[in-house]
This record gives sequence, structure tokens and C-alpha cells, in this order.
Amino acid sequence: MDPKKRKIYIILIVVTILLSVGILVWSNLSGGSSPEADLITPVTNSGRDNDATGSFQAPPVFPASKTFDSGVLQNPEYTQLRGYTPLDIANQLGRPDPFNRY
Repeated sequence: MDPKKRKIYIILIVVTILLSVGILVWSNLSGGSSPEADLITPVTNSGRDNDATGSFQAPPVFPASKTFDSGVLQNPEYTQLRGYTPLDIANQLGRPDPFNRY
């Protein structure tokens, strides 16, 4: 290997190791929350309506029931939609051999 390339590789490796160690030390010294502290944090009510057991209630953007309202299919906006018409691409397929040099 060329001595110049070897020197560049060694510098890159040293810089990478120093940056990795610096990031690890900085993250430990910055006082990040520990997983144990997150487990014992009490859950507070954020103003949303929960039942007495504290179970999750779906936000209003989700449907309240799992059934589909078929009245949508009789809606005038829906009945005005046009059906799918497939495209005719029989004569538009391109070259027979795309890898052949022309």
C-alpha cells in the first residue's frame, strides 16, 4: 500500500475512534434519562377521556365501529366516478431487444 494512502487511512481510523469515544462520553455526562426512571414515572391524565381502568381510547380520527357504512356507495359523488379503462399498449412496447446496439 502506498505510504500516503496508509497515512490517510490511519488518520481516518483514529478520528473515527476519537469521535465515537467523545460521543459516548458526552452522552453519559449529559445526564440522559435512565430506562429505570422511565419505568417508575407515574402516568398522568393529559386531559383526554379515559375510562375508569385507564385503558386507551381511540382518538376521534379512527372509526368508532369496525363495520363499513355501505351508504357511501350510493352517494352521488361516488356514482359519478368513472370505471377503470385499461390502456392499449400493444404497439408501444419499445425495442424488441433493448440490449442490442442500434
